[in-house]
Amino acid sequence: MKDFLLSLLPVLSSKKSYILFFVPIAIYLSTASFDYALDDGLYITSNNYTQKGFPGIIDHLTNEALTGFYGEQRNILTGGRYRPLAPITYTIEYALFGLKPGVSHLINAILYGYLVLGLFNLFNRYSASESSEELLFFGLLLFATHPIHAEVVANIKGRDQIMAMLFIVGSTRQVLTYLGGNKKALFAAGILFFLALLSKESSITFLPLLPLSFYFFDRYELKSMVTPFIVLLGTSIIWFVLRALVIQGFESVEATTILNDPFLHAGPEERYATLFAVLIIAIKLLLFPFPLTHDYYPFHIELQQWDSPMVWAGIILFILGLTGSILGIAKRKSLGFWLFFFAATYSISSNVFFNIGSFFNERFLFEASLAICFLLSGLIVTYIPRQSKYLLIAVSLIFSVLAVNRSFAWKDNYTLFTTDVQTSAKSVKSLIAAGGSLLDAAVVNKNPKTRMEQLNLSIDYLEKATSLLPTETNGFRLLGNAYYQRDGISMELVSAYKSGFQLIPGDQFLTDNILIILRSSRNSAKKRVAFGGTFKAELETNAEYHYMMGLLYGQEIGDLNKGLAYFKKAGSLDNSNVKYINKIGLVQGLMGNYEESITTFERSLEIEPFNAEALDGAAAGYFKMGNATKAEELKLLIRKQ
Repeated sequence: MKDFLLSLLPVLSSKKSYILFFVPIAIYLSTASFDYALDDGLYITSNNYTQKGFPGIIDHLTNEALTGFYGEQRNILTGGRYRPLAPITYTIEYALFGLKPGVSHLINAILYGYLVLGLFNLFNRYSASESSEELLFFGLLLFATHPIHAEVVANIKGRDQIMAMLFIVGSTRQVLTYLGGNKKALFAAGILFFLALLSKESSITFLPLLPLSFYFFDRYELKSMVTPFIVLLGTSIIWFVLRALVIQGFESVEATTILNDPFLHAGPEERYATLFAVLIIAIKLLLFPFPLTHDYYPFHIELQQWDSPMVWAGIILFILGLTGSILGIAKRKSLGFWLFFFAATYSISSNVFFNIGSFFNERFLFEASLAICFLLSGLIVTYIPRQSKYLLIAVSLIFSVLAVNRSFAWKDNYTLFTTDVQTSAKSVKSLIAAGGSLLDAAVVNKNPKTRMEQLNLSIDYLEKATSLLPTETNGFRLLGNAYYQRDGISMELVSAYKSGFQLIPGDQFLTDNILIILRSSRNSAKKRVAFGGTFKAELETNAEYHYMMGLLYGQEIGDLNKGLAYFKKAGSLDNSNVKYINKIGLVQGLMGNYEESITTFERSLEIEPFNAEALDGAAAGYFKMGNATKAEELKLLIRKQ
């Protein structure tokens, strides 16, 4: 039991262990003042299960990951997601503290520190010499300070990867204990590996890595790895069956836009050429992590052809890595293990085996970066032995500064989107996100000058997004809204909304916005009538649109005939809506058609017998026709309500 607990909570045992524990925490300590950002809404702020508190734990365990956000299981992501452990921790935090992002950020930072410490304690047993111990320390120091980890640590949602790797470390320790003679430890290894899988599915890539690590570093024979591998394989099968039972009926997602599937319009040649180019991007960021961004969607990365130098650089790098891995494994060299480690942990997110809906994300390299950090540390210690310590300290300091700086981009959505759009300047997603955030900020901004600057920048980003991808409806929705906030009703606003309707006829978002504009007194009634008229074809079957146009013509323009025509159209589209029927009766009465008016109000009263507006309108009609007795009867009914 003691060793089991130690595998979860590594101990501080030396000066180096203190450094490796506290340095990563110090780098991300400032995130305790940050808000929620990006996908945190999916799992925390807008997730019904999380906000149930403790009762929501069972819901997370028995449902696909995004069901709590959507209210039902939807086929949003290919294959679905089943990773309940991190959401369970959010649920517990919500039950204890409410929505306190600072608490969650602090927990992430501490867990990250424990992960680095756990890796140190795990690998420390292999450090048989001073040089190998130095390699271990500096390799983990590079890992601890690497800026590419900011997406995982500074974004609360990234906790699933930290937890998964923590449980992998614990499982590995238990396998070592088993190989040391404690047979019971193998059961604990299986449990911890199961928890890693429940944290994130990508943990499955460690299935071959765990036994292979003992073959390389502890020099065990492969036959001694058979039993641990079978136990971990059995654990994986149990997890897979559980996952299948929870996510049953999940179908493959058919993408309709390159923002959900960047390879949507790509042939096999373009697809695989692009994968080699992305490999170069990944290695570049691991060695030179600047600039960083959360967004590598089209067109920040573009589809590649086989004549691209970047593609051939990726092919050469792949061949060298594959050759080094094979030779290293054959000669039982650590180089072979770390190259295989990188390939295995990166493979599941590489789009090689299945489409993950994105070219690349920095979080995909969280586990794989460990291999690169050890390889880099090994190269420096081996080939520059005298200056290695100073050089590695310098690199770690540079990494730390970059990591702290990068973490501040994750302060909130506004900061993240407006920062990363500078790097991902051709990404449609980034442009739309930045434009939308600036628009939201401008709406509540009380400073006229700053507000106008935000709106102008928002429009610039959204215009660029819609020009890059004119099939993305949301860009036109937000662009129209930004035009309205800046200029009121304008030709640009009409053009943006028209473009949106061409992509999605009857779009509810656009329809709602048009109705809001028609109700608003910001523009004159004449201008609103003209604006509404331009969308008559798109909203011909929308009853509320006709009702609003009737109000504008009848109440503000004074054209009762057109007002009545629109009210009648609304009533014909929704003949049980008392609000529409009453307006027809009211206008008929104002036009002196009292009998028609009474008949209309009585039809309304058949639907709602005690509707005050209908009773009052009918009473007025009877009074005008000289039937004061009937009018008084209806007035009496009103007073009784």
